Amino acid sequence: SSVGAVNLYRYNACLLLADRNGIGFAEQQSRIDAEFAQLGSQQAIAEYAAQAGMEAIRSNPVRYAWLHAKTVPTNLLPAAGDLLRTFGVSIGGSGTLQVIRTRGLAAGVSHYFHGQWHWLVVLLPALAVLALTYLLAAVGTVARLLKRQATAFDLLLILTLGYFLAVPGAAAHPRFRAPIMPILAILAGYGFHTCCSSRAACTLRRSLAASKGLWIKPVKPLPPKRAFTSDSL
Repeated sequence: SSVGAVNLYRYNACLLLADRNGIGFAEQQSRIDAEFAQLGSQQAIAEYAAQAGMEAIRSNPVRYAWLHAKTVPTNLLPAAGDLLRTFGVSIGGSGTLQVIRTRGLAAGVSHYFHGQWHWLVVLLPALAVLALTYLLAAVGTVARLLKRQATAFDLLLILTLGYFLAVPGAAAHPRFRAPIMPILAILAGYGFHTCCSSRAACTLRRSLAASKGLWIKPVKPLPPKRAFTSDSL
């Protein structure tokens, strides 16, 4: 589509061109917009974008793949600040992702909150829930793979998760995480079950019960199943 062609050049190829020219992503994107402005019709823009975008990526596909892969964590950034902006709190603004990619996460957070760190404290509960979801999802995925408990459904979830994280590239933004949040929740459920059924968790529960004077009746193992034969009738 024309939109896909424009995005290919304006986002994906732009990432490589900005790196090659030693300028910021936003500045390179402004140059591309100026090129589009000289073309006129949407059809001409789409045809030019498709050709120029692919030429740029083919010029250095290895470097492009590396830059593209570095954008994947951007999808996992929290978007809790949108809630505060709904109530008129002045935070966020353009250029935050570029600051994170060029100067690091701490500089990006400072830019996002305009130095108003008290709003970060307000958002800590939401950030903690998201971080816990990621942690449990990682634990659940690794545990099921190591224990060889993963089913075809689990593998499909993991492949879908990787696909939606990798595809956006330079356009990566927390909003692209929306399709994979249910998947992360399922994997986090696996992780929660793994943590609760671990030996350490069982020992902790027994210790807490013993400290309160409770007695936990041991569960007897089920007898082995007997094969059905004509003699058993």
